[in-house]
Amino acid sequence: MRTASIPITDHDTGSPMICTNYYTVEYKPTGTSGWFTVSPNPIESPVLIEGLMDDISYDLRVTRMCCNGAISTPTITTFTTTP
Repeated sequence: MRTASIPITDHDTGSPMICTNYYTVEYKPTGTSGWFTVSPNPIESPVLIEGLMDDISYDLRVTRMCCNGAISTPTITTFTTTP
């Protein structure tokens, strides 16, 4: 089993930071249905996903929740675990 550490750097990291962004992060093996939600939800960056299988392609869906209440359109990307 693998653990993926995913830093999310799409927010303003200038000084001083306006606020902290939180994320809903979901994943699933590519080509399957049904998303698994990373806990806790929402979560801050970096995101840790545990229990991933070796040599599997995963879809990752990230939705940003800003401190002002705005919610982004989900971003989907794919990554592959390697032994």
